[in-house]
Amino acid sequence: MNEYIILLGITCFAAGFIIAFWLKGKMLSQRIKTAEGEASRILEESKRKAETLIK
Repeated sequence: MNEYIILLGITCFAAGFIIAFWLKGKMLSQRIKTAEGEASRILEESKRKAETLIK
């Protein structure tokens, strides 16, 4: 009985580790997409301002 509890604990720990690793990757991916979107928005805005100043 005691071996099953230890095995269950190890299994739950491994599952938790895998889920945490997956969630961290998903969150980092979302942060990268957000940063890329913000960078392109800033770039487009600066291009428009440069065009306005040139004219």
